[in-house]
Amino acid sequence: MMEMSEKLCIFADMLTQDLISDTSRFRLLLRVSDTGAHAVIFAPDSDGSLINAPLPFSPSADPVKDLQEVIYDNPLLLNEFSSTIIVIEPRVTFPMPSELDFPLRRDIIARQCDLSSSELIDDPSGLNSSLFTGVISRDLFTFLRRTFPSATLTTHLGTLTRYFASRPGRGTTPRTLASFRPDAVDVVITSGNRLLLANSFRFTDPDDAVFYLLACRRALGIEEENSEVQLTGHRPHRMTVTTRLRQFVPRVMPAIFPPELFKAGKDSLLAPFDLMISSLTL
Repeated sequence: MMEMSEKLCIFADMLTQDLISDTSRFRLLLRVSDTGAHAVIFAPDSDGSLINAPLPFSPSADPVKDLQEVIYDNPLLLNEFSSTIIVIEPRVTFPMPSELDFPLRRDIIARQCDLSSSELIDDPSGLNSSLFTGVISRDLFTFLRRTFPSATLTTHLGTLTRYFASRPGRGTTPRTLASFRPDAVDVVITSGNRLLLANSFRFTDPDDAVFYLLACRRALGIEEENSEVQLTGHRPHRMTVTTRLRQFVPRVMPAIFPPELFKAGKDSLLAPFDLMISSLTL
């Protein structure tokens, strides 16, 4: 078994019990969606301790069964950790006024989605008068609660928004964060302590991502020369979009990766951004 003093910064093909002798000092971050999972394990008090483990599975008619199989095939995930955070990418996420009580929010969402086999999870945005309500399958919710009973559940948009809201630079000028994944971009736009927009867009061509970003900002009446755009996440998309977006927006810059997470291991840059920062927002 590996001792705590050894460097664990690896891509793990399979998360077996012998990778870590004592997981009680480690955190487990787990991202789940209909197309796969991704695990990150690290010890906050041990530099270079990070294990980065993509856990993909092919889309099927029963993604919850697929998730169960990939979790059970990686038994290290079933150990006791100091804390566990599960970032869920719901099939749909609604930004909602926090003043509305849960029954009213559920009624509003039920008019747009079939909730007969679904559960709703509320997630704070970190901004005034807003939260996120994610719609996930009841089977997924039951499996996660049974398998990880002490885990904190959050949404990918909630994690990004809380992190963005906590960074310096808030003022009356709108700010835009675009977090890239291999097949999507998550867009968050804030002004001061207010959430203006949060949404996810699938794309195959980076030019489409540029279009979505510009369309979101123009829909809000944002003047390009007076508002910055910060980009993070999947590096190939980010680099391409940075070049093309600067033709329209003067202030395009990378979002600074948190140095305290980079200390966990260089492979932290290869994990999903919303997953890595989740431990800083809860």
